[in-house]
Amino acid sequence: MKHEIDLWVSVAIAKGYNSIFIFECKNWEDKVSKNEIIVFSEKIDVTNAQKGFFVAKSFTKDAVAQAAKDARRQLLTAEDLPPENGELPMQFHVIILEGTAIELAFRSRGVRPDQPVTRIKVKEVTLHGETVDIQALAKTFSDNIWQKRSSTFPSGTLPEGLYSVPAEGELIFELNELTAEEKDIERVI
Repeated sequence: MKHEIDLWVSVAIAKGYNSIFIFECKNWEDKVSKNEIIVFSEKIDVTNAQKGFFVAKSFTKDAVAQAAKDARRQLLTAEDLPPENGELPMQFHVIILEGTAIELAFRSRGVRPDQPVTRIKVKEVTLHGETVDIQALAKTFSDNIWQKRSSTFPSGTLPEGLYSVPAEGELIFELNELTAEEKDIERVI
């Protein structure tokens, strides 16, 4: 399914982390309805946008109520003003990821979730038949999980400061896609 995005802004905050903002713009005489907000919400989810801005001349009460259900949606009312009187319609903010601690647990295929995890030092990991560096693999996994978590963190509503944000996730692998210490890994937690 394809989605039309009027404006897509991607800000490279740090290596491996981009903050995405999308804009929907309607220059309609009629008010924007709830249905347009619902479609826009899907675009925010699909793009993993940090925030989505819907710009229009006016909105119905139902559209305003629908937008209020998710802090990642912001409605902006546009007016026909001369360009010299215009204000910037948004307040961008920056998220910097620092000091992450990464813990990975490898669960072998066939091990029940209620069984205790045996801790061993993993020295060799094979992904798609290729030996990979465990540190690089951990970084890739954590970046993936952090990207998903950061899209739901309400950073735009918080005052400036440092925040500890835990991010947990699970990656599931097909048969023999990932092995560690010669064991077929079903999931990494």
